[in-house]
Amino acid sequence: MKAERWQQINDLFQSAAERAPEERTAFLDEACHGDKGLCREVESLIGSHERAQNFIETPIFEVAPELLTNERAGALIGELIGHYRIESLIGIGGMGEVYLARDERLGRKVALKLLPERLTVDETQLSRFKTEARAASALNHPNILTVYEIGADANRQFIATEFIEGMTLRASLARGRMNLHEALEIAVQVASALAAAHETGVVHRDIKPENIMLRPDGYAKVLDLGIAKLTEQQPASDDHNVGTTTVLQTRPGSVLGTAHYMSPEQARGQTVDARSDIWSLGAVLYEMVGGNKPFPGETPSDCVASILKTEPPPLSGVLPDVPLKLESIVQKALRKDRDERYQTINEVLTDLRDLKGELEAEGSSPQTKARVEPIVTKIKRHKRGALLTLAAVILLAAAFAYFFYVAAPAPSPSEKSIAILPFADLSPARDQEYFCDGIQEEILTRLSKIRELKVISRTSTQRFKSAPPNLPQIAKQLGVANILEGTVQKADNQVRVHVQLISARDDSHLWADKYDRKLTDIFGVESEIATAIADTLRAKLSGSEQRAIATRPTENSEAHQLYLKGTYFSNKRTGSDLHTAIAYFKDAIGKDPNYALAYAGLADAYALVSLYGGEGPQETVPQAKAAARKALELEDGLPEAHNSLGLVLALYDFDFAQSKKEFERAIELNPNYATAHHQFGNMNLTMAGEFDRAIAEGKRALELDPLSLIINADLGVNFLLARRYDEAVDQLRKTLAMDPRFYPARYSLGEALQLKGQLDEAMVEYRKAAEVTDDPVVLAYLAQGYAKTGQGDKAWVAPSFFAMAHLALGENEKAIDYLERAYRERTDPYIVAIKVEPLLDPLRGDPRFERLVAKVFGSAENRSLAQPIESKSIAVLPFQNLSSEPETAYFADGIQEEILTRLSKIRDLKVISRTSTQRYKSAPGNLPEIAKQLGVANILEGTVQKAEGQVRVHVQLINGRSDSHLWANKYDRKLTDIFAVESEIAGKIADSLQAKLSGPEQKALNARPTESAEAHQLYLRGRYVMEKRTPADLNKAAEYFNQAIASDSSYAMAYAGLADCYVLLTQWKGGPGRGIFFEGQSRGEQSVGDRQ
Repeated sequence: MKAERWQQINDLFQSAAERAPEERTAFLDEACHGDKGLCREVESLIGSHERAQNFIETPIFEVAPELLTNERAGALIGELIGHYRIESLIGIGGMGEVYLARDERLGRKVALKLLPERLTVDETQLSRFKTEARAASALNHPNILTVYEIGADANRQFIATEFIEGMTLRASLARGRMNLHEALEIAVQVASALAAAHETGVVHRDIKPENIMLRPDGYAKVLDLGIAKLTEQQPASDDHNVGTTTVLQTRPGSVLGTAHYMSPEQARGQTVDARSDIWSLGAVLYEMVGGNKPFPGETPSDCVASILKTEPPPLSGVLPDVPLKLESIVQKALRKDRDERYQTINEVLTDLRDLKGELEAEGSSPQTKARVEPIVTKIKRHKRGALLTLAAVILLAAAFAYFFYVAAPAPSPSEKSIAILPFADLSPARDQEYFCDGIQEEILTRLSKIRELKVISRTSTQRFKSAPPNLPQIAKQLGVANILEGTVQKADNQVRVHVQLISARDDSHLWADKYDRKLTDIFGVESEIATAIADTLRAKLSGSEQRAIATRPTENSEAHQLYLKGTYFSNKRTGSDLHTAIAYFKDAIGKDPNYALAYAGLADAYALVSLYGGEGPQETVPQAKAAARKALELEDGLPEAHNSLGLVLALYDFDFAQSKKEFERAIELNPNYATAHHQFGNMNLTMAGEFDRAIAEGKRALELDPLSLIINADLGVNFLLARRYDEAVDQLRKTLAMDPRFYPARYSLGEALQLKGQLDEAMVEYRKAAEVTDDPVVLAYLAQGYAKTGQGDKAWVAPSFFAMAHLALGENEKAIDYLERAYRERTDPYIVAIKVEPLLDPLRGDPRFERLVAKVFGSAENRSLAQPIESKSIAVLPFQNLSSEPETAYFADGIQEEILTRLSKIRDLKVISRTSTQRYKSAPGNLPEIAKQLGVANILEGTVQKAEGQVRVHVQLINGRSDSHLWANKYDRKLTDIFAVESEIAGKIADSLQAKLSGPEQKALNARPTESAEAHQLYLRGRYVMEKRTPADLNKAAEYFNQAIASDSSYAMAYAGLADCYVLLTQWKGGPGRGIFFEGQSRGEQSVGDRQ
């Protein structure tokens, strides 16, 4: 079509549209001058314009698809419009075609409505389309049709909405009158939707059964809010002012809506406001309960006349048992004078909810009462058969009860259950993963504190981070009814969060929203999202739960960013990542010293680093405990801090009574805290022999975190410890089906099979576990298995697991020796299982073993290890490196260790291990407090300065009780004379503490381990690097020790260091394997030979 022709058509269309309908034909006959084609084009546009009074005016499922030709419909099938793939034609709305399509990005069904191409050239129509679509998209509510997107593709304007499966209220009413409970439920949901619309200045204007969709899960959805008009401010003098800031009105003179449900003012073409929707809802409620329309009529004119002139029959005349309150609600909603109606929809909603609550409290609806009363009347009339009739009723009731409560199939997931999937990072650089994870975890944490909700743990949802979204399948795996997914876009100080709550049954949207906020308002966004979800799922919140959802953990945005980064790395669970997390948490605390959640994160990281990072618990556990206590000091209501404290109290303090209180408090504060349920069951209840409750906690943890491998495996371990071996085998095999390489489940399965008497099958599982890892735990199980099968030569394990191996070899006393050592040194968390571990059953009844059990599980008073501090006790703190080159820190550490080693050979002294003193390396010196913590009377501290061939050492011996100096000295010597300096310092300390030295001890105090200064420097470097305990550092340390040996082949301590390296390497993943232990053993033997 040429531009000139189109301009002619458009001019005629505009002129005709301004005229009354009855004048248009004559106008066109004259204006077209006999050009019938021109006349048809203009009439076609006028017809489209009249049909397009609203974008979503006619429900899409009511418009006959035949209105489009098969050729036209088929042309778009399979085509991609935007990111939506067309699947089939649904129908036609007032301003376009509606298709079923699939969102290729998110893998969901949508209803896609296209504006006819011929109308896109008309700026008025295009503007109308966009305005109405945006008005609809602004109304995010669980009972309102969700609009996903308004867009254009190749000049085709479209709007994408959720696709709803179900039936209209009209279709439901065609089956007959509804029961009162169902009618009230629908009315409450529709009123709630209208309340949301009215609050944003939108009037629906066409509430009717055709515009209310009923989903199979009980949700009602209000359609066609596109007919609503966003209105202008009304003059204050207007009669219809409803007293709100934004007055709801439409243009007088237009009659829109459906006749049977029109308000009187609407029928007259007057200004319309929110009270018109109240009238329409009253008419719909009347029909749902009474079964008939309140204002019948065969034609629209008849309906209008009835609305304006007559009153509907009272509901009580149609349904005698209708509650008086319901009849009052309907009558007030249908008052012809709008000033006499309810003035706001919220008033209607309040009355409807009150009535619904009263009926639910009574326990039965009036309809039920109406059905029961005739039976009672008949019983009264026929007294002879009364007892038989009553008995029959009771038996029938019992049968129904059995069918519904006993014989019924397993229930589907609770409607109040939800999983929050990882949020997608849409930030420009895609570098905000930690921030996205943080928002997901924050929302999850807030929701999990609501007792009425079931919220799946983050551990289980993380596996869907990069998986294509098949939401119903994900929901099935997680055992939930609802899924929340979202995206996050962060740039500078702004953040955009888009979320959508989806019902997994039909993949439909319950609620969605978009938040554009400043970064400092992120807590507000998280609270709003959590609240909207709770409202949508109809969860009842207590006052404390409401406060928990709305809490702001810190006012410092920078501290929060650091906390999120710490949490991100902490969740990775590797040694290096946990150390990174610790640094971030400390930085967060530096920004906000009152940030309780950062202390809780720090406590978790310290507790975990001893399990995953190879750190000695002597160093990390006290810091975990201190951080947890600080968190609780700042905020006692932090479940994370209570859980961390419960864990360390159980594993390392053996204070099971207090640990139990901490776990129970964590669960009380957060009933959905899967980790607390899991660790309470495994680390406390099981170890105390409370197996039934421990298994119940494990199952609850599994409900909340169904895909967690460790929770699955530990439930199997709970069964094993309870001697329920068959259930243990089943559960552990389920776990291995999820991940065959998860070796903790593998060796636990081996133990269960062994205890069932299936040793050959157990050995298969132990070997499979050993193929996956060099973890010494696995080697322990494999060793005792070899011992049981008579292959004792293969039963080598790391020292901390020797007890089980010796027990399997029948060496009970040696087994107890190692168990006592584990208790004494507090380095082995497995000692907490001493009371319940089945493999230790042969020791039960042994007096030594029973005394040890009593120590572990004794009272807090008996368990206390506090002893009177010995005067001949000392801790040698790390020496401060004052050298100009920081890399010489190894030398300062070496001098400290050499002095400590010489002193430790004196039997009359108590000398604290270097491992325990290292925690004070960079801590400010409060020496009396340090002495108290370490249980010593004296402290040695010092500084070292090394330059070229010279060294300066300054030391001072301090009484820990009084903080007074006992002795001090400064040594300026050549580097080659360092051994003499160390001997002099050790000798002076022994004299000051009046320690008695034997001849061999005096000799050991003055020993020179090597005459090669170069070999000694290499040895010190090896020791320094070895302390870091990673495979890479251990291999580097071995290089230094080998170089030291090359410099002095008689250097016994270098051989000992090399042996230590090799032994430690066997205990690390990625280490050189178990065979290297024998190399370490031979090196150690060579060291002993050299010393002799």
